[in-house]
Amino acid sequence: TKFIIPIAPSIDSNLIQKMLPASLVNQITLLRQPLVKALENVAFALVTSGTATLETALAEVPMVVVYKVNELSYQLGRRLISVPHISLVNLIAEKEIVPELIQHDTLPENITRHMRSQLDNPEIYLKVCHELKELKKKLGRSGAPARVAKAIIGILKENE
Repeated sequence: TKFIIPIAPSIDSNLIQKMLPASLVNQITLLRQPLVKALENVAFALVTSGTATLETALAEVPMVVVYKVNELSYQLGRRLISVPHISLVNLIAEKEIVPELIQHDTLPENITRHMRSQLDNPEIYLKVCHELKELKKKLGRSGAPARVAKAIIGILKENE
């Protein structure tokens, strides 16, 4: 298997199977497991912004973060919220560890370019792995949700 798509229990896997191009069906496995379990089997992830980025980071899996919403939501969000990053990974790290492709930048060629830059370059890949490991240490084991919330609130206050 070259690709794994974790799917939530509420999603009909047959619907997803029908959406897959015939040429890729044999290269994609649909997993009905928690994301953490699915991440045990991957070397790289393409993740939408949200808590999945943090789960992926805690599994120490390098990623590209993509985020695209309808244009009205995007324009409103840009005006109402001013933060340097959209992924929890980069927000908490207070720097870009993983690339973020937002709205009009979520083109297949951009996604491919960012994936390849990590997968084809061991130095970059290992650097991202190291930074994710450091982020995991920063969050620690117990009380991580409270530390994440505190970090996000601090960032939002700085950008008011």
